Amino acid sequence: YSIGSAERGAEVFKKNCSSCHGPEGKTNVPNPGSEEGKVPDLNPIDRELYTPDAQSFAENIDIYIQHGALPRGSNPAIRMPAFGDTNTLTQQEIANVEAYILRLNGVDRAQLVNPGVEPRTFFLFVVVLYLLIVLILGGLWNKRSRQVS
Repeated sequence: YSIGSAERGAEVFKKNCSSCHGPEGKTNVPNPGSEEGKVPDLNPIDRELYTPDAQSFAENIDIYIQHGALPRGSNPAIRMPAFGDTNTLTQQEIANVEAYILRLNGVDRAQLVNPGVEPRTFFLFVVVLYLLIVLILGGLWNKRSRQVS
């Protein structure tokens, strides 16, 4: 999962999302034919999508950004575009928008950071593992050579 930049996400949001969701995700954009009668707010976001867990929150909103959505109602005038499916936004841009929406809702995107193993630690681990394998195989080969002689 790509970790986005909230700062860059604000720029992408302003360009691609604010016309429907309003500046900073606070909207009053009417959506005739939808149950709500307006485009949903993202700040604060619907409680069904919100969670203080950054990973879950990002996954919840990613579905809508990737695949779009048809609001409930008889015939909503505005539909959420499928930014990922249509390649309107790159995956990095989507990650940036998600980081921005998390920030708008007070969720720290830094929780998404999971670097795994540090590169130096990984390198040392691989070197040690390689040496162990060489020593084990070398010892087995040496043992076989003695048995053949």
